Amino acid sequence: MSIFESPREVQLAILERLPLCDLIALSMTNKDARHKAEPLIYSDITLTWKLKDLPPAMLLLRTFLDRPELACYVLRLDLDGEGFRIRPPYLYNTQKPIALPNIVTLSTEKLSQIAKYTTNSPEIINSWIHEAQSGSSDAVAGFLISLMPNLAWLSFSEDWTNEVKYIGLVFGSATYRTFEDSFQPRLPTYESLKHIKLPLFIDEEYYLDPPNTLDALSLFYVPNIEHVSVPISNPVEFFWPSSTPPNPLFLSSLDLGRIREVRLEALLSVLKNLQKLRYNWYYQENLDRKVSDHVVRVTRLHVPWLFVMGMTKSSPGRIGPILPPNVEDLALTGHLCITEAHEWDDEMVVSAIKSELESGALASAENLKKMTVLGSCYHDGTTKECQKDLKDLGIRFNVELVMPGRHQRKLSTESEVSL
Repeated sequence: MSIFESPREVQLAILERLPLCDLIALSMTNKDARHKAEPLIYSDITLTWKLKDLPPAMLLLRTFLDRPELACYVLRLDLDGEGFRIRPPYLYNTQKPIALPNIVTLSTEKLSQIAKYTTNSPEIINSWIHEAQSGSSDAVAGFLISLMPNLAWLSFSEDWTNEVKYIGLVFGSATYRTFEDSFQPRLPTYESLKHIKLPLFIDEEYYLDPPNTLDALSLFYVPNIEHVSVPISNPVEFFWPSSTPPNPLFLSSLDLGRIREVRLEALLSVLKNLQKLRYNWYYQENLDRKVSDHVVRVTRLHVPWLFVMGMTKSSPGRIGPILPPNVEDLALTGHLCITEAHEWDDEMVVSAIKSELESGALASAENLKKMTVLGSCYHDGTTKECQKDLKDLGIRFNVELVMPGRHQRKLSTESEVSL
């Protein structure tokens, strides 16, 4: 008796336990087997982008363009990757690819038909098609998503989403634009989509100011969304992409990255049923400058020395770039010096502070009045030479430099920020 002569429930129970390679082989045996196996083959798709193992995303898109019914089977899409880091030592590779490998030809006619379901702008349509055919990860991902009406779970790694203009276009056209514009998109409504995860940080070295705000905010209009993880850039003026803010009744979990604290009220005020919020506070001097200049009003900052200066002695310029412009009282605490392997002795600390001051690295901190540095946790007291050097530096650069005694150092156990 053939497996396909058994009851449907039995067939599915057996097929669901087969590994993917066996399902693919089975789908090639006959038409009936293919119809049974394909929903399982395409239900859960993971594409991983590595330096030497490029994902077949363009090939997958061509398959869905030729047979759009296959995309209807996709319930989970995970566009994964390693961030193009070399392992070890976890550094960005300067030779990283910026586009997907263009190994197949994508039909302009078929892409155009899908793009016209999303927008009536010839400029956007032509740009989207051109970028997809050129291997733009955002453009390819946008087309893939637009073909998946039953998607329930969507995840991206940082390799795919330094820009999200076409991903945002798809979700925006499928939700709020359907009732705002005279143009009526013919897209899925994504009522099954419950989970959207974008990486909370982008490649800040190459993408200092990608304008993703409206595209990122479009995710909150997905009707039954329960969890969103997204980085949101910081416009000078915050506003929703629609004249009506979203009303995500089922959104209970939110992970936020990049967005500055001054924008949180406008965002969180519409999330009435939010139960869990993870906010990744982030500051980078050359990122979102127009907003950060107005909202970073920290006057007292206490952070571990190792967070700023690292494990070993380094060239000057570590402290200045990370300081908010209004800081007056800076304490670089030593409570993370758990072992002598992580230890900076007093002479090294004084030498590092001297280098920072003499190099001009602290010149931007015009309001700095006091700096407390905690030296060795494993030696008794601070030498007279170190104390004298600090006093002389303080007089020279008009800032109070303090290195407490060993007992006082052990009392410092918290990192804090005061506004």
